[in-house]
Amino acid sequence: MVAVANRFYRDDPRAFLLLTLDLERAGSPWRFDDPGSPYPHVYGPIDPASVTEVRRMERDAGGAFVRPVPR
Repeated sequence: MVAVANRFYRDDPRAFLLLTLDLERAGSPWRFDDPGSPYPHVYGPIDPASVTEVRRMERDAGGAFVRPVPR
């Protein structure tokens, strides 16, 4: 997730959020496109009720996104 954020959005100065979802409540199909990846892709609208946590994506002094500290 951090690598994708840095690859495509590093130069975008806006604030970014990291959402944790309950996939069973997402309301749209989802799947793991890359075997072994911990991050599924959701194909369609995401039901707001499926969001279980919202965190701000932090950046370092150079503007790169950094890996979030586990909670």
